[in-house]
Amino acid sequence: MSIIIPRFKLCTFDVTHTLLKFQASVGEQYAKIGKMYGVERDPDQISKSFRQLWKESELRCI
Repeated sequence: MSIIIPRFKLCTFDVTHTLLKFQASVGEQYAKIGKMYGVERDPDQISKSFRQLWKESELRCI
């Protein structure tokens, strides 16, 4: 008897507010880490850019 196992190219999980609860925004998290390395950026601008790039990446996956 042979078993056929499908090959997955990508497996993702929805973890934002489902499995994980973040205390700060993406921008705040990245700004905090950047500051530790001497890079200072506006957390709101980071969040805005992140959302825009995330949407663009979703469109490429369709």
